[in-house]
Amino acid sequence: MVFHYGRLTRDGGADPRELTFAVLALQTTGLDVDWGARLCEVAVVRMRGDGTVLDEYATLVNPGIPVGNTELHGITDAWMVGVPGFEQIAGDRSATSATPSSSATTSSPPNGSSPLSSTSSASP
Repeated sequence: MVFHYGRLTRDGGADPRELTFAVLALQTTGLDVDWGARLCEVAVVRMRGDGTVLDEYATLVNPGIPVGNTELHGITDAWMVGVPGFEQIAGDRSATSATPSSSATTSSPPNGSSPLSSTSSASP
């Protein structure tokens, strides 16, 4: 059992509200890399277990192929103009920063809306 009376039982029973973790969301052009599916969006939220968001990062990723799968994620080929490829974002420290003051990057679609918003805020 991982949870017991509101505490993690591993490593002496840490209170999960005091832990820091990251939530990762990915959108792809398809489901099977063997059939050519590629990454087209990445989002990371770093937060504490009590729900306090420490920072966020979101960016579109140009897959280098037609986006496809648009009916599921809403991302279109038109949004990919000027968007970095995976090679440009793979080492981006904003997505993996351990400090709450990391900068965030967002590539917005032409209509100004974004599937995922991107902000950066200091921890309270």
